[in-house]
Amino acid sequence: DGSLKNLKLAYPDRIDLHQGVTIVPDGGFSYSVEDTAAPYLPAKRFWGINIASDMEALRFPQGKDGYIGWKDFLTAYARFLESALVNNPDLNLILFPHIFKDVLSIGEFMTHLDDRLCRDRVIVAPFACGWQACDHIFALYKQCELVMGMRFHTNVCSIALDVPAIPLISYPKLHDLYEELDLLDRAVYANR
Repeated sequence: DGSLKNLKLAYPDRIDLHQGVTIVPDGGFSYSVEDTAAPYLPAKRFWGINIASDMEALRFPQGKDGYIGWKDFLTAYARFLESALVNNPDLNLILFPHIFKDVLSIGEFMTHLDDRLCRDRVIVAPFACGWQACDHIFALYKQCELVMGMRFHTNVCSIALDVPAIPLISYPKLHDLYEELDLLDRAVYANR
């Protein structure tokens, strides 16, 4: 996730801090889930979506060197997903909240989607924290044919489950993750 790179940037003269540091992957990379944990979903095709608006000034510094704001992102992303849903009648969305603020972001995002699509083609995953919810949430991720997300752990979950992932980068940690994995060709900079 770029932690070692950030350590070196923060303390460039402290070589002793850099030596002997072992880089280990986030625990989510080794989490697995049984197929029996999958909840029943009536549809067959899903794209998983995670959007994040916390630290809005950092994520969406509107007006700074071509960056767009949060509202502009919501409008553009909603139009993109509406087009995908209209052109693929069997496609559905699962919106994944990871923190409480994501629940608010999802609500705001859904106001930008056509109401008929929200009623019939969008599922919001539960906001359930802790180990008790892991199997359920991972099972939902596993049912997606594609995941697009802004959160680090949205991307970790997808990669761990071999679900194709597109990072919607609006925060450096996600860029650093894909840079370390040599997968920056997948990156979409959501704030541009």
